[in-house]
Amino acid sequence: MNAAAIGVRMHSGWGALVAVASSAGIVEVIDSISVGKLGRSGSFGGLST
Repeated sequence: MNAAAIGVRMHSGWGALVAVASSAGIVEVIDSISVGKLGRSGSFGGLST
């Protein structure tokens, strides 16, 4: 069975998400993205929360 994990790290104004998997001792990055952070107004990308 493969082990998998998702990591999240917030920075000033943005964040990073990464998904990794491990099989036979080899760790592989499956996907990674950066995301924006909600501002004080509660809006993101033109959408209100």
